[in-house]
Amino acid sequence: MSEPSPANFFVSKMTKRQLVWVLPLLAILTLVWALQTGRIELPIDQGVLAEQTETSPPALPVNVTTISRVDSFKQPRTFTGTVRARNRSDLAFELGGKISDVLVDEGDRVEKGQVIATLDTATLLAQKTAMIANRQQAEAVLAELTAGPRAEKIEAARAKVVAATSEFKRAELNLERRKSLRESLSISNEEFDQVLYTKKTARANLDAAKQQLAELLAGTRQEKIDAQKSVVSQLEASISEIDVMLAKSELTAPFSGTVTTTYLDPGTIAQASAPVVRLVEQQHLEAWVGLPVSIVAEMKVGDKQNVVVENASHIAVVSAKIPELDPVTRTQTVLLEFDEEAGNSVVSGQLCEISIESIVHGSGFWIPSSALSKGVRGLWAVMVVVPAEDGKDFRAEKRDIEIINTIENSVLARGTINQGDLIVVDGLHRIADGQRVTPTETTSRIR
Repeated sequence: MSEPSPANFFVSKMTKRQLVWVLPLLAILTLVWALQTGRIELPIDQGVLAEQTETSPPALPVNVTTISRVDSFKQPRTFTGTVRARNRSDLAFELGGKISDVLVDEGDRVEKGQVIATLDTATLLAQKTAMIANRQQAEAVLAELTAGPRAEKIEAARAKVVAATSEFKRAELNLERRKSLRESLSISNEEFDQVLYTKKTARANLDAAKQQLAELLAGTRQEKIDAQKSVVSQLEASISEIDVMLAKSELTAPFSGTVTTTYLDPGTIAQASAPVVRLVEQQHLEAWVGLPVSIVAEMKVGDKQNVVVENASHIAVVSAKIPELDPVTRTQTVLLEFDEEAGNSVVSGQLCEISIESIVHGSGFWIPSSALSKGVRGLWAVMVVVPAEDGKDFRAEKRDIEIINTIENSVLARGTINQGDLIVVDGLHRIADGQRVTPTETTSRIR
């Protein structure tokens, strides 16, 4: 038994009602296929075509800007620094000793010259009292030496001279009498020697009395006065030294500021130069910023710079330029002094930033960022407005570019763009390559 063909199979399976729907569908598909392959051409109504041409959409208005080539430009560069107090000290006693009192707490505001802490000075005060007594005694001796002997003492010395003279004359007469008695052998040699010795003693006493009187009449020797003056000066120097030690027993603020740390408490035995408190000057703050040497060379002391701290801008003045490079960053440090009002919102230790424009050499065209669109192979693209082929209209043409630098809302680019090209600055999503457009020059700012 033979098998039926596929066509006969489908026909046999379809009803007449189904054939009524299938046959027209096949005819329509065949007609569409013929039109697409060009086997059948429909007549064109020229009136309808002209009507369609007249009603085509108008050229799209676009904002454009004219680009110009640049060979260099100013680029702002941001540098980071640190805010520091102009004066910040760990205060300590020059002398060691027992801390008697600490008169401030952390966070206290102190003025210049205010006493912050003291040492126990009982021993020093006792030494000073003893020295003052010794000085008073030495001054009394010096006054006596300077004034010379009193009149009563001089008269007493004169009386001694008179008495010594009388005694000598009496001894001399006795010796003359004993000489004649000796010749007559009326006295022994021993008695004569006794009288001779008495005369010599009387003569020595007379000379001593005259010498003493002469010294009293001449006054005190200058060398002795000078020696006593030296004793007084030494005692005065010792007292002054104690006064200095007493002054150094009080720790005073060298400048006005705020106490940030206390290291020692009352009763502690402090070694010399051991920190007691830390004092920071809040009203005089400086920004320490490391900059390239080429930029520092163009800055002058007294120039004003805008310093940003915690998104707040402050005007600071260049106060100094450190004449050496930082060995790590290879930059030169510049000090910028804030005004006193900055101390109310700026704290020592915060980070700060300054922005400085420097000249960068590089040729290209400045284009607004809004004029960019994604290109191919990692490039970017812009739309350039060029005259249409008929010269009566304009069209948009896509050009590939390469971005060299970016600053704020502009980019420096180069590529298939030229001097004087009209660049579409916005609305790129509405424009296709080759689309008819009407350019309108914009005043948007380009670097």
